[in-house]
Amino acid sequence: MATITPKIQKARAGLIRRLAETDPPGKVLSLYVDLDPAKFATPPARESQVKSLTNEAESMVEQFDRESKMPLREDVRLVREFLLGDFDWTSEARSVAIFASTGNGMFDVLKLPEPVERGVFIDDRPHVLPIQDLVEQETWCVLLVSRDVERIFIGSPITLKEYDESREDVRGQHDQGGWSQRRFANVVEEDVEDHLKKVAERILALHKATEFDHIVVAADEELWPRISERLHSYVSQITVGRIDADIQMATAEDLQTKLKSIAARQEAEREQELIGRLKEGLANDGRAAGGLERVLAAFNEARVETLLLAEDFSASGVTCPTCGYLGVSEGTCPVDRESTDRLDDIVPRLVERAGELAADTVTVRNPRALEDSRGIAALLRF
Repeated sequence: MATITPKIQKARAGLIRRLAETDPPGKVLSLYVDLDPAKFATPPARESQVKSLTNEAESMVEQFDRESKMPLREDVRLVREFLLGDFDWTSEARSVAIFASTGNGMFDVLKLPEPVERGVFIDDRPHVLPIQDLVEQETWCVLLVSRDVERIFIGSPITLKEYDESREDVRGQHDQGGWSQRRFANVVEEDVEDHLKKVAERILALHKATEFDHIVVAADEELWPRISERLHSYVSQITVGRIDADIQMATAEDLQTKLKSIAARQEAEREQELIGRLKEGLANDGRAAGGLERVLAAFNEARVETLLLAEDFSASGVTCPTCGYLGVSEGTCPVDRESTDRLDDIVPRLVERAGELAADTVTVRNPRALEDSRGIAALLRF
């Protein structure tokens, strides 16, 4: 029996992207384990879930031909032994994704920072669609600044970390009166101005090095205008606003809660804008496609700019193994007359093709937004 050491890693965008692009010979077993503490907090509850998932995987394996069955059975065996063994795969994770094609040296275990619905998939490639959003994750920067303190956090609404902490001593007030106090106050304000100038310069340098997608500033109402007017235009144009936070004591978890709210609002606004463009394109200028057949035709013509999918959308389809043609019905490819291959779920292949076209893939949360398009649509480049 084969033995292979699982590679246990925290999920990163680059790692997920690499897995999405992997195309090993043979099939890949993809398995998602939910670690929601409300349902699977105890070892017996997790063990029950693991046995249920691996039993489901065994049943799925038996549907394949003899050549595929043998290595897949070994994949299931190794995954079950790993999940029921002594490996530390539950710490620092809200869910876990496993991708196994052990005969080809693949046994990747990803610890995920967010809950993902449990599930089992067997396909030609790792099934990364449930964690596709992590690939597309944007980089956020939170700048906390007071008259004498600067703190910077970098990451995302679910993986925020403090970059460092820098405190600058600004001269304190004292109880002298008259001209001396006024002069001292002026010196203090000069130091504050110098502090704010340095903060603006530093955040610009970090943006040039890291290329933030969004910047949020935590500052009091009095200081906020003074900061914003000093920010370089490169920084200002991606600054989404001000939040309230304890500059000295705020933790990454405190700030993540605020960022999640901001990100959810931005996502809803973007979704509304995309659906508006979709409706206009379908009604007027033809720069949109609705329904699976029309979307596949747009992919075949390399016209897709943004793929829009309902959260629960799935559909079967076909592809040409030679030219990559995508279609709805089995038969021969209209391009090169080759026999097409059936895909039980064509969505992973569409997401992959969207990446090849440098097109965005957006999961639409509003369940009614894509009803007229039967769950799938696309905005087109031409």
